[in-house]
Amino acid sequence: MVLSDDDADLLVPIDDDSPAPKAQPLAQFSPVSLSPLEVSGEFRVAVHTRGGRTVRGSVKDIDLAKSSFLLSPQGGGDYETVYHSDVKAIFFMLAPNEKAQQGDGKKVRVTFADGRTVDGQRDGGEAKHGFFIVPLDAQRTNTRKIYIAREATSDVKEI
Repeated sequence: MVLSDDDADLLVPIDDDSPAPKAQPLAQFSPVSLSPLEVSGEFRVAVHTRGGRTVRGSVKDIDLAKSSFLLSPQGGGDYETVYHSDVKAIFFMLAPNEKAQQGDGKKVRVTFADGRTVDGQRDGGEAKHGFFIVPLDAQRTNTRKIYIAREATSDVKEI
């Protein structure tokens, strides 16, 4: 095989004095949540238990897919461990002057095993242990969203 400089398929060096493009910095990404039940940030909450207790306080960066989470009691004191098996619902309260947002899913009526009901709009993903809704009266009740423990419900239906 004979090569010649006239071969059109050969690469030809380019005499280009223009500077190489400047490398752009990579965008910063926050870690992707692995669980639809992870809640980032600090929130005032009211935890309603299956035993009928209501415990108020605040939580920070919790994953409700885990078996427990820490609650900082209202008024101070030592953190309290709250076990998922005791949870009926967790009401996440709006911050001062915060406006309520709508959920991103269908409107549902949740009936708990004790007969109480709450109406809201589904918000976020599904998980084995529970899901979130935004109550239909969120602004009036000062509630950002409600975590519903699936084991504490007797019925969930679209309305």
